[in-house]
Amino acid sequence: MKRSLFDEGFLHLSQFLQLEMLQDRDNPNFVREVFRLYFEDMSRQFSEIEQILQKELIGKQRHDMNRFLHRLKGSVVRIMAAFEMVKEESENLKLKLEPYFQLMGQIGSSTVSEAPK
Repeated sequence: MKRSLFDEGFLHLSQFLQLEMLQDRDNPNFVREVFRLYFEDMSRQFSEIEQILQKELIGKQRHDMNRFLHRLKGSVVRIMAAFEMVKEESENLKLKLEPYFQLMGQIGSSTVSEAPK
C-alpha cells in the first residue's frame, strides 16, 4: 500500500522517509499529524480562494482585479484549471493516505518503517 503511494507519485520517497524518522515512541502518530495539519490547512486555503473568486468586486478592488486579469489575459483559464488540479490531487492524496494510516494504527507500529524495496 505504501509503495503504491510512491509509485503513483503521491509521495516523494526520501521526504516521506525523513518524516517517518522523526516519528518515535513518544510521538507515534507524528507523520499522520503532519498530514492532518496539511489537509486541514489546505482545506481552509481552498475555501478562502474559492470565496475570493466568487466575490463580486467593486471600486478599487474591481479596478485592481481588471488590471491584473488584463496582464494575465488567457492565463486565467489555465490558472483555474491548475487550481482545480491541485485541489483534486490534494483530495486524492488524502484518500490514499487514510487507509495507510489506519493500517499503521491497527498494527500499532511505533517503529520507523523501512524504505520500500
